[in-house]
Amino acid sequence: MTAVENQAHPTRNTTDQNDQNYRESLADRFSKVFDNEWRSAFEGLQMGGFTGEKAINELCKLVKVSN
Repeated sequence: MTAVENQAHPTRNTTDQNDQNYRESLADRFSKVFDNEWRSAFEGLQMGGFTGEKAINELCKLVKVSN
């Protein structure tokens, strides 16, 4: 649920214990994604000629699009 949705439903419980984000911190989830997926993607982009900064920007675009 987004912040806008929470504002539309102020009585809704935002710490629902059935919510995966409640049980596992967002930082832990991103750490797992980095370890399992991004490291290979980052290295592959660099091998394909991307600079480190450009590779990071491309990976960030993927996160934005997936939301």
